[in-house]
Amino acid sequence: MMEEKKPEQKDTSATAQRKKAASAHPQKIRIGITGSMGSGKSTAGKIISRYIPFNDCDRINSDLLQPGHRGWKALEKAGLLIADDKGGLDRKAIADRMFTDPKHRKKIEGILQPMILEEMEAWLDGQDGLCAVEVPLLFECSLQDRFDQVWTVLCPYEKALERLELGRHIPPEQAKARLAVQYSPQKKAELSSAILYNDDTLENLENQIRILLEKNGLDLDRLPALANKPGSLPE
Repeated sequence: MMEEKKPEQKDTSATAQRKKAASAHPQKIRIGITGSMGSGKSTAGKIISRYIPFNDCDRINSDLLQPGHRGWKALEKAGLLIADDKGGLDRKAIADRMFTDPKHRKKIEGILQPMILEEMEAWLDGQDGLCAVEVPLLFECSLQDRFDQVWTVLCPYEKALERLELGRHIPPEQAKARLAVQYSPQKKAELSSAILYNDDTLENLENQIRILLEKNGLDLDRLPALANKPGSLPE
């Protein structure tokens, strides 16, 4: 006697509905999200993730550097791994060394960047319609040709320094040194398809994002109710 097949359950989650709405776009469009440190690109990314499929190169990098993962193993083999007293990666020590020693930074980037790009491209290839990836050093690494559009998040220099000190506990002098090795906001803006000004309220930033998404053909009315409430972020 043949076993009766159970009806396939549909994924009705908000994430699935957002992906369905984004994939309904007639054309696949890859959007790169970038900006200087402290500009608030991650905040913009969180908002964008409510509307279309979204990934983050920092998150990809973090996954690669989990103990035993291939990024961790590669740095360990090269003698570049710095572990903390709990056996995890000492991210602060590595970041401090990278920003003060260009040769050391190039060695680490030479190992990790190909892995990050491989993971990013695999994710992008699996998307349909509109999709976005946050790439902190997009222009500095000459990655703009991998995207159909690049949206850059901007804010005043002093505001960026304040955010880095209060939010990430980076002293102003260190923050200035780190910002100095990146392209200037003006240069990033000149190379971008669109600018997101993050010097006002969260709602203002989200309204700018909604306008750009609508210009790209996304029907916001087809998205879950959560995505139609500007001014709040997902957990």
